[in-house]
Amino acid sequence: MALLLDITQPTGAVAAYHNISAMSWDKTSKTAFFTVASYLTEAGRFANATPLSQKSYAQTNVSLAPTQAQLYTYLKTLPAFAGATDVVNV
Repeated sequence: MALLLDITQPTGAVAAYHNISAMSWDKTSKTAFFTVASYLTEAGRFANATPLSQKSYAQTNVSLAPTQAQLYTYLKTLPAFAGATDVVNV
């Protein structure tokens, strides 16, 4: 799974494909930590291209370890990912 949305990077390049590259959950603080890697295209991601950027996020008040799908849903609530569409990789 991933998200599609054109996001201009600090370099001026436009990343269109965003996927969660790492995730963890801290039971004590009830916080999910995850990293989103942003690529020029989906093809670039699957060709093992270097991400244009990587950014870390945290979601608090998470009682149970979240699934990746739940974290993507959370990302779409953030202004930076408003309007993003889901990509289901088969």
